[in-house]
Amino acid sequence: MRDDRIAVIKHKKLGVWIYPGGHLEENEVPTDTAVREALEEIGCNTEIIDTVPGKAIKIGDVTKLPQPLAMLYEHVRYKDEPHMHFDMIYLAKAKGKPVSIAESESKEIRWVAEADVDGLDTYPSVKDVLHKAFSLYDGLNMVG
Repeated sequence: MRDDRIAVIKHKKLGVWIYPGGHLEENEVPTDTAVREALEEIGCNTEIIDTVPGKAIKIGDVTKLPQPLAMLYEHVRYKDEPHMHFDMIYLAKAKGKPVSIAESESKEIRWVAEADVDGLDTYPSVKDVLHKAFSLYDGLNMVG
């Protein structure tokens, strides 16, 4: 989130607009994946926003991670490799100035306002998640 806008990318295989994302790397926790993927795909350092703020928990090896905006289970229908996804979608705030992006990751990026969401060429579930992000962000009284 930056200036009351959310970054979306044109997905290479699906051909629709979607929020940045990717797969976990070895020994990576989901929040680290979200930060890394945002940097790679939209060229922004980000700070994850805990959607259910609470006290930090640290007992031995147990650590409280920020709660995702949404957790989804879906079948992704790539032409050549359909498979299932378990998506943890995080709300994040862009920090600092954008840096360069990996061309192999994203060629088209848009920062959209909530009024633009329904006009995006994407899936209804993506629109629902984007609307939820705007609503929750406003509810947490965040500054874009």
